[in-house]
Amino acid sequence: MSPEELDKYKLYVSCKPLMQNNEVRWCQGFLGKTAPVLSEKDPLKEYLEYAMKNGFNLIPLDTHVGNLLQALNVAVVHCRAIHEEISDEHFYDFTVDKVAELSLISVRSLPFNFTGPALFTDFVSTGHVNAVIRDSGGVGRGFLSDMKYLENMCGALVNAASGGAVGLLIGNLRKLNGDGDLMVIAPWDRLLLLLGIDDVDSKAYPKKTETALSTLTKSHPVLPLVISQHGHPFSWGSCVKLKKDTLVTNYHVIKPFIRLDTVVCSIVLGKDHSLVLESRNSVVVPFVDLDLAFIHLSEKNQLALDHIKCAPIGFASEQNIADEVFTVGHGLLLNDSFLDPIVSKGHLCSVTNHNPYRSEYPQIPCMLVASSQCWNGSSGGGIFDSKGRLIGIVSSNAQVFVPSVSGLQYEDIKSEKVPLFCLCIPLELVFECYKSRVDETRKDNTIMLSDEVVKTWNLESSHVNIFEREAKL
Repeated sequence: MSPEELDKYKLYVSCKPLMQNNEVRWCQGFLGKTAPVLSEKDPLKEYLEYAMKNGFNLIPLDTHVGNLLQALNVAVVHCRAIHEEISDEHFYDFTVDKVAELSLISVRSLPFNFTGPALFTDFVSTGHVNAVIRDSGGVGRGFLSDMKYLENMCGALVNAASGGAVGLLIGNLRKLNGDGDLMVIAPWDRLLLLLGIDDVDSKAYPKKTETALSTLTKSHPVLPLVISQHGHPFSWGSCVKLKKDTLVTNYHVIKPFIRLDTVVCSIVLGKDHSLVLESRNSVVVPFVDLDLAFIHLSEKNQLALDHIKCAPIGFASEQNIADEVFTVGHGLLLNDSFLDPIVSKGHLCSVTNHNPYRSEYPQIPCMLVASSQCWNGSSGGGIFDSKGRLIGIVSSNAQVFVPSVSGLQYEDIKSEKVPLFCLCIPLELVFECYKSRVDETRKDNTIMLSDEVVKTWNLESSHVNIFEREAKL
């Protein structure tokens, strides 16, 4: 909303100390300096523009005529009564802090303030940074988080784990088909500069250290894989550089390339820079009942990907239930001008072990379930342990039936996607498939996948229920 439009309204401000004895006191505020949140050639503006042209809207901007990013403004609101009515103990120094991917953040807001301001005053949500929109110099110009957006959260304060302020919540980027959404955060250092406020302590951007995440993000072993036909992309997914000459992805991601001669498969490396797979024979699907495919790289393509490091190797069997994990993939939105993958932190929820083959063989992990986010496009990406080691390949999220409220059988059965239910193929099973179908020295085409593994990945039960009989007197 422009300053001219704001002049038509009165501004009122309230906060927790002004809500006592079943009363909510609103103090009149006066509009000070305003400035557009986004400027020309701002990486965050370019990212949002691309998203809104490709099936997204920005809440609450979608309520404005034209849904234009130019309508986003940040404003200083002066409210003398706040300082007169509230004791100093409720105020604290404002310092600006910086965050990176997977940093813990919190949002302090007052959601649903039109209907019940006293119910959710100073409401705190916690989550992580899933992606950082950086400029050419590597400086963060915007942050994305998969925390749940609630009504009227726009304008909320976003803090780092240290308590320092990170940015201002400017809205919720939501995919119109229901695939998912991400909070959009503008960094304070840029907003304060626009407002001419320079007397705030600000920490320098932290130097990248050799953490589990930085090991991954420096060379991006998780790459976007695009399927196109007649020069037009129609689907995409992710893939992981497993070995110098091998990428691994899901079968369903690369299936159109295998089946149709008119389809082209490419690995996107940058704007107008892609690696095109030269032959369908380079793709090996070990078992059609398992959502897994290996891509053998020609010497030419190996050279093109030489700057990409192979993913560090770990194993699911070394993990414990509830261990911290994170998924890395190119889900929700693919923008070739912003190719950093989206990272989501979660925990290992379940590990299912089976004999992978129909012959005698030890049991190994055959399915992982994690609470990390998985969106459309994340398929074929990686799931990593807390040390940054690859422990599996992301396959899909869950789609579950929505329980009927009325219980009536004739109601239409509805389902919903659950991005926080992430199904993954453990690396133990990935390497078994590689050994039996790809490795020239060890492959054996007579080996067949066990029925238990097939049923597990079809989400079919393979067990028999045995109920204890009542004891006879």
